[in-house]
Amino acid sequence: MKTLKKIGIIAVTALIIIGISSCEDLLGLGGDDELTGTVQIRLSSYGPYTGTTIGAIYSGDEAVSYQWYVGTAKAAGTAAQAQTFKIPDFNTGVTQQNVSVRVFPTSKKADFDSGKYEDYKPASVVIYPAPAHIDFFGVWVMQGSLNNDYKADSNAPVTDETITLTDGKFRLDSSYDGYSTAQPYLNSGYNQNAVNKFTLTAPKEFLEFDITAWAVDTAPSGNLYTKAYKLTLSNGKSKGYSAVNDTTCYLFYRTTTNTIVLAWGDSTKKLYASGGVAREFIRNP
Repeated sequence: MKTLKKIGIIAVTALIIIGISSCEDLLGLGGDDELTGTVQIRLSSYGPYTGTTIGAIYSGDEAVSYQWYVGTAKAAGTAAQAQTFKIPDFNTGVTQQNVSVRVFPTSKKADFDSGKYEDYKPASVVIYPAPAHIDFFGVWVMQGSLNNDYKADSNAPVTDETITLTDGKFRLDSSYDGYSTAQPYLNSGYNQNAVNKFTLTAPKEFLEFDITAWAVDTAPSGNLYTKAYKLTLSNGKSKGYSAVNDTTCYLFYRTTTNTIVLAWGDSTKKLYASGGVAREFIRNP
């Protein structure tokens, strides 16, 4: 009987230990070996391209370390073990590549480096070779108060604009509401054909195009612009911008101030749009 009692006590004790361990797992109270958070990769404002710096975001509270990979190869050096990573250029002919990060507990770094620790949290993103015009990508902001108190029209307050550029999309958003009917635009001298294309239900004025081609061009002399591109545009959409019917525009980049200027038209390259003001857009970090 004593033997049976001892066996019974041991069995109950084992059940208690197993129960406590199971509760810890359910509550996320495991040891330092466990990562409770998730991992995401944040791209730069330029987009998913070589030469840009991306970052890993880990949502948990544990102390973690990082290791970056290009394709299946572990990136070399201490820079590849930081939270941020500058993507190197690809070999000639490579058109895309997975870039990934593995996040693991800092306490397990030695085991990770030796290949013994495999409970890391991964994340990956597809990266492409940076085009020559990548300097234009991202978000650009024009403050009307810094551009001769620019106004979208005579009835508008001082107006701000934001341009978002990717390889295949141009989008300009205005802070001005504009009009919800066509007649005020026609009264202001807008072309009927342009007004017919306006999305009058949009809450703010905007201008949007697909970009089908980027071509190196020359900037007007004497304006200190160091890069120029001619954009071929299609599928124009707008509210309040008569350029909706244009098929080309020019972008000029000033390196010293990290600003761009728009010019519309097929060949004139006039450094102004409505209002006769050359509006400079500053890169938004």
